[in-house]
Amino acid sequence: MVGTSGSDFCSSNSTHYYPAAQQFSKTVYIYGCVVGMMMSVSSTFGNTMILLALRKCQSIYSPSKALLCSLALTDLFIGLVVLPLFTAYYLMIILEMPRYYCVIAITYGRISTFLAAVSLVTVATIAIDRYLAFHLRLRYRELVKLRRVVCILVIEWILAAVWSGSWFWNRRINLISGAIGMFICCLITPLCYLSIHRGLRRHVAQIQQQPSVGTVSTGVPIVFLHTQILKPNQAQQGTTEAKEDIPRSHTSLDLDGLGEALGK
Repeated sequence: MVGTSGSDFCSSNSTHYYPAAQQFSKTVYIYGCVVGMMMSVSSTFGNTMILLALRKCQSIYSPSKALLCSLALTDLFIGLVVLPLFTAYYLMIILEMPRYYCVIAITYGRISTFLAAVSLVTVATIAIDRYLAFHLRLRYRELVKLRRVVCILVIEWILAAVWSGSWFWNRRINLISGAIGMFICCLITPLCYLSIHRGLRRHVAQIQQQPSVGTVSTGVPIVFLHTQILKPNQAQQGTTEAKEDIPRSHTSLDLDGLGEALGK
């Protein structure tokens, strides 16, 4: 179906659902408005805090941080735009304003599907990023650069906007392409994490198959690192006493074993 204005869509499609919406009690829509406003405030505040935390965090690799920021931005826009539109959508039913109901319904539907598509594709991209980080290891930082990730994110946002807008020209293509895209994303994400899980299990099995001496000595510095990280006030005393009981040769062997294990 081809149309040139929002009123064309309203007169032939969206208003068709208005009589069915009126069959529900207005109390239901009032509760929906209250819940929508509460969710809007909490989503906006929470995702703003997440973006500020990501901005200050220096330990996350920049491409991975860009992916997380993209995901947080979609959630922020949901709190700022989608949920207020959802509340207005219910208000038009309560106030019995079918014409505005139609316009808000179309706006709410297109923006919500656009942001949902961006969010779903970003989640799949994050899964691919984690897969590459696990399997490429040292080559990961050589191949995955911030500029490349930003370009991918821009393309994803543009494609999501084009897909959401295709509803105005051909709804069948919009539905079919959306179903295919959702299937691909829902397939890629678990496959990537399943591959990572299997790789971690193989890695743990390889460590457990090492000789008993190496296993015991490798475990000693891990305890020290755990103490240094979680109990810094008790770390110095415990480390001093431990150094007196452990030979220097074993300590160097322990560090070598730990570095080798973490490097795998």
